[in-house]
Amino acid sequence: MQTEAFCVVTVDCIAHPSELRDAVQALVRKRWRALLLQQLSDACVPADPINDMAHVFADPQTQPSQMEVALRHRSDRAVRVVPSPLNWSASPETHRALPGLGKHSLQTLREALGLREAQAKGLVRQRVV
Repeated sequence: MQTEAFCVVTVDCIAHPSELRDAVQALVRKRWRALLLQQLSDACVPADPINDMAHVFADPQTQPSQMEVALRHRSDRAVRVVPSPLNWSASPETHRALPGLGKHSLQTLREALGLREAQAKGLVRQRVV
C-alpha cells in the first residue's frame, strides 16, 4: 500500500483523521473483501470483517451454532434475526416476533414512568411517542 503524503508518521495521521479515513476508504473499495483480509493478515495487521446480515447468515459457523432464527412478521413474511447468545438447556429460549410499533407504548409510559392513563394517552395522541 502506498503511503499518503499527509501521513508519513503516526502523529501526522492523527492530525489528519478525515484525510486518513478518505485514503483508507479509497484503498479498501478497490479490493475484494477476502483479498483485503488476506493482505492485512500477511502484513500482521489484526483485522476481521464487519459483516452485514447476509454475511452473518452465510458464515459457516452460523448454522451449527443456531445463530439464525426465522420469525413471522405481522406482515406474514419471515424475518431472519440473530437470537440471544444465551441458550440455557434448562430453560430454552422462546422466539417470537417483535410487537408492532407503539404496541406497548401506553403500558411502558404507565409502568416505567408512572404516568396516569390519561397522561399516557395524551402523549400518544400528541404523537410524542
